[in-house]
Amino acid sequence: MESHDKMTEYIIRTNNKQAKTYIVKTVKNDKPVLLGLIYTDFLVTPQSRDIFSEEIINPANQKVIGRVKLYKDEKIISVNSKGVFGSELSSLSQDEVYNEFGKPISTNKISSQIILAKPEFKHLSDAQLTHVYEFDKKSILESIYCFEKGNDLSAVINARDDNFDSALVGLTLALAQRIENQDYLFEFKRKD
Repeated sequence: MESHDKMTEYIIRTNNKQAKTYIVKTVKNDKPVLLGLIYTDFLVTPQSRDIFSEEIINPANQKVIGRVKLYKDEKIISVNSKGVFGSELSSLSQDEVYNEFGKPISTNKISSQIILAKPEFKHLSDAQLTHVYEFDKKSILESIYCFEKGNDLSAVINARDDNFDSALVGLTLALAQRIENQDYLFEFKRKD
């Protein structure tokens, strides 16, 4: 992905076999640091489990550091800071409006075909890239590269600063396509 001196890179990765989602910070010339863990991969089969709110856990101390909410208040997905009543960090509405800290942010979702047609991205052709989000200057994010292999997702988040909230903000769009593709989750929720 792009390399800028002040950028911080985070990786979101689901693991279908473990049914977990990992939030990792990459550290130059060192081992990646596991910052957060969610005990689901957000891939559910109808009537197997109702996922509408999932805690994000700090693996070092097992404390809640955030929460992912699905299909609440006309939003497909939102990520909140710690606690049940934590403030909303980011969300995607059913009208595909993306918000950070309650304010709409302009995003550009680019298909893998367009990205891979550029010579500087040819090296990603075997990586199962599905799409890329690019953000305007108002965002704390610069880009998110989304990948899918089998039932596992990965996303590389390029943040403009070194703040853990950036990883949580990016989680919304890293998971959005998976949630949108599971129409029955919305149908079930709409019956309530």
